[in-house]
Amino acid sequence: YYTPTLDLSNPENYRDLSKPVGSLNPKKLELYKEKQRTIAQQAGIEEAFLYGSMYSTPTIIIYYLIRKAPSLFYRLQQTTYGTKDKYLMSIPNTWSSTYSQFEELKELTPEFYDPDNIDFLLNLEGINFGKMHTGEAIDSVELPHWAHTPLEFVTKLRTVLEGEQVSCQLHHWINLIFGYKQDGSPAFTANNLFDSQAYEKNVNWSEYSKDPEKYAAFKLCISQFGQIPKKLFTES
Repeated sequence: YYTPTLDLSNPENYRDLSKPVGSLNPKKLELYKEKQRTIAQQAGIEEAFLYGSMYSTPTIIIYYLIRKAPSLFYRLQQTTYGTKDKYLMSIPNTWSSTYSQFEELKELTPEFYDPDNIDFLLNLEGINFGKMHTGEAIDSVELPHWAHTPLEFVTKLRTVLEGEQVSCQLHHWINLIFGYKQDGSPAFTANNLFDSQAYEKNVNWSEYSKDPEKYAAFKLCISQFGQIPKKLFTES
């Protein structure tokens, strides 16, 4: 995301889709594993969860789409636009923080691959997001150097998604998100295990139906930390 050009023929420029986003950085993964070992020791279990937050949440979606649906930001955050870490300002910086910062687990949304929906990268509503530390006004999203326009950026991502390099790996990512590596021992082995409350199968709906306050607290937790999608595939 920081290079002046993008060489799509170089395999090193592609993400390893057999790994969840939280384990792409070995140093970051080791921090998660240290936390995992501590939880396992304290709870007296072998397979403790690795991540406490999700790769896709309402907060993350609005982070990406604030320019397209600004009213949703206020409804979820109940605040003004002044908190600059709550919304997308720079593609390179967002990748850097997702790769290096602990508890940063952002997957992209479909808009990043749709050339017909580039308005999420443009401040067409003229929203006052404040200023950067340089004094420059925050406006449209900063793109990588190899993309001169939002359309070029999204079109290149679409080309990558539909290319051979990704097509031959995509099933690995699907197994992590929707398949057999989503939970249990396969998820533990693949460094893809989340807090048990993130899995719908572990939610005690009968208990929540009897206690509105607990249900409200659960919904708030899901809105902040996310929930694992339904498992669609049980075999590799």
